[in-house]
Amino acid sequence: MGLEVIEVERSQPGVREQGVYVAAAPWGWLEWRDRSNRNHTWRERGGRMWLMDGRSTLAYAERQCSRDDWEAETKTAAGLVEPWLRVLRILAAVPALEEQIAELPQLGNVAADDHDELLYGENDYIVGAIRTLTEAATDEESEQATGAPTGAPALGFPARPGRIDMRKLAGLVAERKSAELRTAQLVALAAADLGAPAPTGWELPRPTWDPMEEGAPLGRHIARNLLAGWAAGRDLRDPLLAWAKATGVTATEMQAVSGIARTTMNRAGK
Repeated sequence: MGLEVIEVERSQPGVREQGVYVAAAPWGWLEWRDRSNRNHTWRERGGRMWLMDGRSTLAYAERQCSRDDWEAETKTAAGLVEPWLRVLRILAAVPALEEQIAELPQLGNVAADDHDELLYGENDYIVGAIRTLTEAATDEESEQATGAPTGAPALGFPARPGRIDMRKLAGLVAERKSAELRTAQLVALAAADLGAPAPTGWELPRPTWDPMEEGAPLGRHIARNLLAGWAAGRDLRDPLLAWAKATGVTATEMQAVSGIARTTMNRAGK
């Protein structure tokens, strides 16, 4: 049947609450910045497309073409990206996860700053970091990062709850987010059709504040994450073999389903 292409207004690609489709703006002018002179822009005739999952944008594409060729260009672009729909939906959370993982150490450092500052008018930056971390953490993570209660009830001093180690909390949240990222990459690799051609001409969604900025190529984004998924699976090999052995799976069975050499299994079991 093929991926459906829907004509939309130029600035409103999300026209459905659910389902995957290509939103195509009317044929018209395309603009982009001159790399050698950012104050200068180029203009050519063509059109814009968005790969949508409901109202969320998965990818963006532009094509320079004549008005007569625009409909055919949208169908060609849809055909290129269609084999990668499952992978792209799985990887949709990756950019946000990578951003969160990168900023968590800094959040932990800010949130761990001297709380005396909070006694004198409250430092909004510190308060914001503390709130962001505590809202991102699970109850279990907060409990793990909380120190022992203070005070001496036996001497008449009331016990006070232990203080949360914000750096430790940030590390725990980052560890969980990293596991979520690896899981998404592993699942995407399992879902990928590596016989399909790369979705050339498509890129990651561009920042809404500057639509003329160049986006990251979608094929490179997919490849990078599939390779990371392969690396994550490779790193799990020895723990998985040891766990399988502990459940009673024999070396013969493990070799039959995985193709892993007996010598490798023996090393993993030690």
